[in-house]
Amino acid sequence: MSNIERFDAIVIGSGAAGCLAASRLAEAGRSVLILESGPARSLRDLTSSQLWARRLKWGGAPVIERGRHPIGHNFNVGWGTGGAALHHYAVWPRLHPSDFSMARDHGRGVDWPLSYTELRPWYDLIQDEVGIAGDHTRESWRPDGKPYNQAPVPVFRHAELIAGGFTRLGMQTAPLPLAVRTRNGTDRQACIWDGWCDAGCPTGALANPLVTYLPRALRAGARLLHDATVTEITTDATGSRVTGVQWRNTGGSTHAASASIVVLAASTIQNSRLLLASRSRSPRGLANGSGQVGRSIMAHLACQVFGLWDEDTYCHMGTTGGQLLNQDGYVKTHPGDAFGSWQWIIGNALKPNDLLGIALNRPDLHGTKLDDFMRRAARGCGVITAVAEDLPRPEN
Repeated sequence: MSNIERFDAIVIGSGAAGCLAASRLAEAGRSVLILESGPARSLRDLTSSQLWARRLKWGGAPVIERGRHPIGHNFNVGWGTGGAALHHYAVWPRLHPSDFSMARDHGRGVDWPLSYTELRPWYDLIQDEVGIAGDHTRESWRPDGKPYNQAPVPVFRHAELIAGGFTRLGMQTAPLPLAVRTRNGTDRQACIWDGWCDAGCPTGALANPLVTYLPRALRAGARLLHDATVTEITTDATGSRVTGVQWRNTGGSTHAASASIVVLAASTIQNSRLLLASRSRSPRGLANGSGQVGRSIMAHLACQVFGLWDEDTYCHMGTTGGQLLNQDGYVKTHPGDAFGSWQWIIGNALKPNDLLGIALNRPDLHGTKLDDFMRRAARGCGVITAVAEDLPRPEN
């Protein structure tokens, strides 16, 4: 093992949360080390290709997904600079006040230890710093907060056609809150709406860590180390105070660093793995006196509905995240329906065969039939995505 270097803080993971934490700590004058298990990436590396997009997903050790409802680990996590936020879709609606008091109000799930009112200033602050496009006047369901500071995203024909159906059903639509620049600024340029968010945004219009908090952290003196897979969080002899971390590089050698602050920001799965693997002085794993570490995972449910039109819908245009939002169904109780909130996201940009692609909605077709369908769908397709709520159940 190499010599142990001392830092004030070590941040595990270079995704959205890790880079934010690193920037705040470094700007406060702390010495900060960011450890990232994946390779280095820059905006210049990002390529608008479905093949390239696969590289941004998890590329480390194999992950076994089993059980009745596997969460799709590969889709939900990232690998390399920026983590999952490098390929995230920047859909940033706010939680509602009712989300924070589920157990008290409905006798289900668990309550947050804080309220929306307490969290609201931080929603507003991040919105000011990063920039979110939207129109708060059209979101009748939106909780109190500052107006969006970017103009709404444009609506292309595929979303316009679907929104017409919502209107005929008496359902509201509003511009989708997206952390995307809709106008040029001194630091980032506006989106060109080519729909390649899943492959990473090479222009910097979408708020990924490469253009938000990582540059701030590095300017303030934080150090970023790639190809560093953390294997254990170390503690003092009592096991009650963190002292640092150990990690391995791609060559297999082991390294260590010490710090009085360790920030776990390596995704839900990896955070749990690290706590459970840190058993040198805690046989059940760190912070696991309750036995709940690694349980009660929440990964919101989603399903898609596709449609075909006999006109060019420009379904490849927009953003992968979508263009319009409906939260009429966000109330927790619906007479005759299942418990919990749901929402519709309208007009996701579609490519022929990506993670949310056109081909996936007709798995029954092969050969010339699939080719015929794809030729039609590539010009006349549209999609809406239903996103629903799940509960933190211990068996998950």
